[in-house]
Amino acid sequence: MSATPISDWKIRWHSPWGPPLVGAHRGGRALASENTLAAAMLSFAVGADFWEMDVQLSADGVPVVIHDPTLKRTSNATQVDAKRSPWRVRDYLLADLEKLDIDVHPPNADPPGDPIQWILQAIKDPEDETHHRLPTLRQALLLTQALGWRINVEIKGDGKTRARLTEQTVRIVMETGMARSVLVSSFHKDAVLRVKSLEPSLPVGILSQNPFQDPVAAVRRLGADTYHPKAAILHEENLRRCREEDIPVIAWTVNEREDLERFRDMGVFGIITDRPHVLVQLKKKRETLQRNGS
Repeated sequence: MSATPISDWKIRWHSPWGPPLVGAHRGGRALASENTLAAAMLSFAVGADFWEMDVQLSADGVPVVIHDPTLKRTSNATQVDAKRSPWRVRDYLLADLEKLDIDVHPPNADPPGDPIQWILQAIKDPEDETHHRLPTLRQALLLTQALGWRINVEIKGDGKTRARLTEQTVRIVMETGMARSVLVSSFHKDAVLRVKSLEPSLPVGILSQNPFQDPVAAVRRLGADTYHPKAAILHEENLRRCREEDIPVIAWTVNEREDLERFRDMGVFGIITDRPHVLVQLKKKRETLQRNGS
């Protein structure tokens, strides 16, 4: 099984302010409610290089943008219909999902009084449904396409839905003409293998929250293209080995300024953060200092 020519993929994914790429976690949770088009648009506006989001499958087979397998944490589903417990996404038709309000848990990654929050609240339009509606994968891709931007689609799902979710995700990516701007990723090995069997040209990353003994071997074994470790498990030796093998490493989820600086200086390919505006500013500051010879 051959992976996408990584040199071609890396050329397409670059940052005007130099490495690492800035990825907006769940659209940019510090800027708006997670996995909304509003969060994505704000992250684009502050200079993120791509946005990361999650897909689950609705009851009628539509990939929708939401992290959890249930609607309990990020919507008003429990208030709308208390009898539908446990409020699994896979039990809802798309038409019912689209009626839910998902702007009920405001992000708090930036402290109260932070200037960015003042600005965001000032420009937020209460009539703008992108702030509180659950989007479909197709809508997310079309927005990304309209912005001339890039997107990391993480395949979630469970044993009952993941095969179909993976197939539908690949189909929609190809139908929208977004293959050159999409990076697919998953914790699930079956999803990674399935994506590559369906469309070998799509770059795919393997996510990990526990350390692989040999991440290079794990990536090669699955025919993947990138390695996405939880920041806490990424060590210099594994990063060095991946770089020697031309395997981009994308670390998640890094939010504190000192950690953002540390991972930036480690030489990772990308950093996924709830606070893309902070990392963009750190990169711009470094680039300015370098240009001025400081």
